[in-house]
Amino acid sequence: MVGKLGIIPDKMILLKTTHDKSTAKIKQNLLEQDPNLQSQDLEAAIRNIHQEYSLNILGVQEVFKSFLFEVDTTKLEKEEVEANLISMLGIRFSKQSSRRPPKIVI
Repeated sequence: MVGKLGIIPDKMILLKTTHDKSTAKIKQNLLEQDPNLQSQDLEAAIRNIHQEYSLNILGVQEVFKSFLFEVDTTKLEKEEVEANLISMLGIRFSKQSSRRPPKIVI
């Protein structure tokens, strides 16, 4: 999607988390959208979302491998993740480079 739009990022940051945490967040979001969602439908939707994510992230990792930085958030506290992101976002350009704002995808 980003490539089709002609956007070439300076950095892409992939925040990795556990399957259980992502499943809980997906479930919460689906139930907020439709509180009457049945258990079987909910589980099928969660499986589909995980499959789509896995397929899409493989493409992202291949296409943007030189721009992609992965952060494993499974063993970090929220504050540590924020500190890592702040340090990663501190892109330094040479004095000869343009002063355009960096393009970063998280």
